[in-house]
Amino acid sequence: MEVATVSTNEGHLLEAVRSTLTSADEALLCVAYVTEPGVHLLSKELRRLGDNARLLATTAFGNTTSAALNRTQDFGVQVKILNPASSSYHPKLYLGQGAGGASAVIGSANMTGGLVSNVEVASRLTGKITDPALQEARKLAEGLWHDE
Repeated sequence: MEVATVSTNEGHLLEAVRSTLTSADEALLCVAYVTEPGVHLLSKELRRLGDNARLLATTAFGNTTSAALNRTQDFGVQVKILNPASSSYHPKLYLGQGAGGASAVIGSANMTGGLVSNVEVASRLTGKITDPALQEARKLAEGLWHDE
């Protein structure tokens, strides 16, 4: 498995997220906030994935916009909202999986314009679907997706 640190410096973080989605046959994005600029930055990749992509976000703090969620759904992406009663939902996890393997971007960036305009940092993991770290990230994301 390969691990790389990426940041918003010179667009490396956005490129890492785009690459994760471009190489995927299916994707699961677990982020706290989603805004229209973030959807726009990933629109090509999300449109291509359509209903093979899932997005889990929160509306608890008012940062996620209904326009952004609607736009994402227009691409065919499955959208769920998680607003836990006893805690805050605040991950930033972008997962992609395909015949060629799997990748994950795990860091500080929500699906907002902050993918290019904030100071953000993440780790990008790429490898086989069977790599333990990628399996653990998938297990965590699936657990969040299926949270009642």
